Amino acid sequence: MIQFYYHPSPNPAKVALCLEETGLDYAMIPVDTRNGEQFVRVGLGASDALHFRA
Repeated sequence: MIQFYYHPSPNPAKVALCLEETGLDYAMIPVDTRNGEQFVRVGLGASDALHFRA
């Protein structure tokens, strides 16, 4: 299952639409950056990345 961390804005909405249209199994996890919440991106390679809550 894909864990999709997002902040309500146009670009994450595009990713959510893509996930929905492809039928992939995913969970949407909101991140409220206005209240100081952050997440960290860890690159594994040219096309892979993991996101962790900080």
